[in-house]
Parts: sequence; C-alpha cells; structure tokens
Amino acid sequence: MQFRQHRPDLRAAHRKGEEAKLPELPVQYADYAIWQRELLRGEVLERQTGYWKKQLEGVEELELPADRPRPALMSQHGARVRAALSADLRPKTRADGRCSWRASRKNCR
Repeated sequence: MQFRQHRPDLRAAHRKGEEAKLPELPVQYADYAIWQRELLRGEVLERQTGYWKKQLEGVEELELPADRPRPALMSQHGARVRAALSADLRPKTRADGRCSWRASRKNCR
C-alpha cells in the first residue's frame, strides 16, 4: 500500500488524538532479515565478502574524530545556523527573514 492512500486516515486519527488503524504489512522487517541471513551463507557469502575485500583493498581505515563529547541522555535541543541569502532569494522568504517549513514548500522554492 502506498502512503498517499493512507494519508487521510492518518490525518483524521491524528486530529482525534487516536492511533491510525492501518492494514498490517504482508512482510515485516524480521521476515526480510531471516531471508537475508538464509541467502548469505556458504558460497554466496564467500563471493560477496570476497568482492568487497577486493574493492576495499589498499583503502585506509577512516578514523573520524569526535567533534564533541555526546551527552549521556539525548535530547531534541537544536541549534541555529545562520546563512546569508543572495538578493534574488530574499523576496521568497517571509518578512521576518526566516522560512518556515510551510513557507519553504510554498514560497521559498
């Protein structure tokens, strides 16, 4: 099923504060994981790992530095990012200089 088919049901349920009743998917992630595990055995696994070992031969291991310590408890606190807009883009933003999600879909393209 496509998401678009269920969008009205999702909206209605959200407005009512209810959980949307959607049909169960015919295949769950666990089914796919089992299929993959069964597929990648023996010769197939050897062939796949051999391919990637050859492709990555001689490539240095990438070590990414930690830019800062991560908090023990994750939060949804964000930050502001300032960016200069060219003169031709400024009229497409809202009067206060920001472009909200809704405005960006409508006016900021």
